[in-house]
Amino acid sequence: MNADIDRLVASIAPGAGPGVTPGALEMMDEITATGPAPAARRRSWPAGLAWPSARRMRLVAGFAALAVVTGWVLPGGFGAGPAAALDVRRSGGFFVVVVKDLYADPGRYRRELASLDLRIGIRVEPASPSAVGQVFVSAEDRATARAKGTHAVPSSPDITAIEDRKVCGYWEKCTIGVRIRIGYRGTGEISLGRPARPGEQYTMPGWLAAPGEPLHCVDFVNRRKAEVVRMLREHGVRDVTFAGYRAPVPDAPDSWYVHDGVMSSAGHALLLVDPAPHPKPVDVAQKCR
Repeated sequence: MNADIDRLVASIAPGAGPGVTPGALEMMDEITATGPAPAARRRSWPAGLAWPSARRMRLVAGFAALAVVTGWVLPGGFGAGPAAALDVRRSGGFFVVVVKDLYADPGRYRRELASLDLRIGIRVEPASPSAVGQVFVSAEDRATARAKGTHAVPSSPDITAIEDRKVCGYWEKCTIGVRIRIGYRGTGEISLGRPARPGEQYTMPGWLAAPGEPLHCVDFVNRRKAEVVRMLREHGVRDVTFAGYRAPVPDAPDSWYVHDGVMSSAGHALLLVDPAPHPKPVDVAQKCR
């Protein structure tokens, strides 16, 4: 079944941060405008130690505010600033990497990961709803990687999606990111799915019966082409194309059988069809359980 999806996937044609914002400047003004400390706080100040001058307090408060507005967590524990494309935190022996700028150049991701002594890159690709947030390597990615002399990084215990796939991937607010084991020494690129923009083709297609897809939990495999097309249209999918095991088959008869199917873009399904039923069809009901 995975090979069938690979065939379908292979047939699919494939800025700087905001700086210190007005709100941040407002917050800094409020902090640095703080007046002398109340008497109760002065009484708790160590005896013999002069209370800091108002000027010095404003200076210290200003630095504190600047630290707040310019970053979360640097590799050493303070964080990347607002211009950073990635938000990185340490948790339980892992770097938790959240992609803040989903449309940044991959070179920015690689440079920021290099500052953590990681020799890997991240590519954030348009994905079907069921693939959003997923750590994913498609057949096309592998071929491209081989052509470039690099390799793609598959999901493993060292590199995993941040969120549980049972709940992430078909929710609008899915966190796009990855957990990477601290000390990981592998190389290559990680592919992450992000929500596709209007009109954008998925480079990470979604299986038709997956959560969030038009035929979620519908047993469509080994049904006739005409029946599956009708079901898709009932779920709002108007554009359906067809592929065989060796080439596109735009004129496939309605009596052919559907072996597999993916969403290749919003409203566009791609079906793998054949004159004969699939000899070992996937059990959709089992996958749904």
